[in-house]
Amino acid sequence: MNLRIVACLLAGVFAARVAVADDKEKPGKKAGKEPDMAAMQAAWEKAGTPGDQHKVLKKMVGKWTVSMKSWMDPKQPPMESKGTAEAKPILGDRFVQMSFNSTFMDKPFSGIATNGYDNVKKKYVGTWIDSMSTGIMRSEGTADANGNMTAEGVAADPMTGKESKMKIVGTWQGDDKLVEEFFEKKGGKEQKTMEITYTRAK
Repeated sequence: MNLRIVACLLAGVFAARVAVADDKEKPGKKAGKEPDMAAMQAAWEKAGTPGDQHKVLKKMVGKWTVSMKSWMDPKQPPMESKGTAEAKPILGDRFVQMSFNSTFMDKPFSGIATNGYDNVKKKYVGTWIDSMSTGIMRSEGTADANGNMTAEGVAADPMTGKESKMKIVGTWQGDDKLVEEFFEKKGGKEQKTMEITYTRAK
């Protein structure tokens, strides 16, 4: 049993005992039952065990060359830059973490992505942090057996201070090329704001 399961089991037992003690103190109430420890352990182990969806994520493991296009104004040509990325499995193949290095607006740009599959939500989940922000973008989505993914990303908009959403579409063109497209709604219309192409380094 891993430490996370142990910690959660202990927390659950503590919370249950507090609830039971509270019930006992209230007149007219019957004492509650403590949780079934075997069922709790089984649920946590199931939630924390990597499966086929996690194997799909491992397609991204390796070193990549990166081409990035971004559109501030869809009527203007995109800004383009080159870079590199490297992805590694972490925490017993439960997640894949990618380090990204490029330039953006002629300045050095780096980021870290963590992607996984949440067995409880039954969704692919991810986070993104980078050198041009102090926030964390979160994403949730679905994927087919080949790893082609559609997700929704949520991050704080510096202009409004409110959360903004974007659609992220990842398409594999063979095992050695991945194209990620980012779309945002502006003026009520969906616009492509970024495209990142990953080509496996030989």
